[in-house]
Amino acid sequence: MVDSIRKKVKVVEDMIQSLKLHNATAQWSRVENMNDKYDFVVSRAVAPFSDLFEWTGKHVEKHSFNKLKNGLIALKGGDLSTELKNYPDSKIYCLSDYFDEEYFTEKKIVYMPV
Repeated sequence: MVDSIRKKVKVVEDMIQSLKLHNATAQWSRVENMNDKYDFVVSRAVAPFSDLFEWTGKHVEKHSFNKLKNGLIALKGGDLSTELKNYPDSKIYCLSDYFDEEYFTEKKIVYMPV
């Protein structure tokens, strides 16, 4: 997990330690300042999808060993037709198909393979 807010990173570090997770780390940084590569980058809707993809796409490892091709997975909301028109390979999963709570009515998971 990477976040520019130290408090969030500290909480995740505590969870990693408490749960004894050996395959997870938390890093206090901005993604733009990193050079590492990952199979998947997961983000919440912090910016338009084009910005998210620009910031994170270079951090996705090109060679995939997973059933699902490596890529960006983002939580987004609202009408995404305009925002995703330049990303024809993206897939949208409506969270309202899985959850009944009002909060999830407009929420979607967007998967963009790299």
